[in-house]
Amino acid sequence: MRLTTIRRIGCLVVWSLLALPLVAGAQGGRSARFKLDPVGIQAALDTYRQAIEAKDLELLRRIRPGLSVAEIERFEQAFDQVDALQVTLTIQSMAANGDAALVKGLRQDRFFLKDGTTLNNEAPFTYTLKETPDGWVIVSSR
Repeated sequence: MRLTTIRRIGCLVVWSLLALPLVAGAQGGRSARFKLDPVGIQAALDTYRQAIEAKDLELLRRIRPGLSVAEIERFEQAFDQVDALQVTLTIQSMAANGDAALVKGLRQDRFFLKDGTTLNNEAPFTYTLKETPDGWVIVSSR
């Protein structure tokens, strides 16, 4: 082997020995500080449910601050078509995902339309929540 190749390999070995503890420490520190908060997460989902049932767009914007204008308009249109809504959010699993919580479950909706018709819908949900100084918020929905 040539001397320059040996030096390069030596530099890579030294770099990896120095950098590995730093990377591992940064990853370990982050996960060690983050703890799931089932009570806070349930409270956030309860607020989300209340916002939908009350057709309260302001509360909806607070609990899901990343909603786009188009999403807000879809909520407005849906709210205009119903007299009332009932929402049940059943959590089936909760896991830490970096500095966020990944919550999966089942959503059951009951829509009471203005013409007297009642519609029921059931679908799985996956929400990503993050903790803010004001509590947990939903940052994405699938």
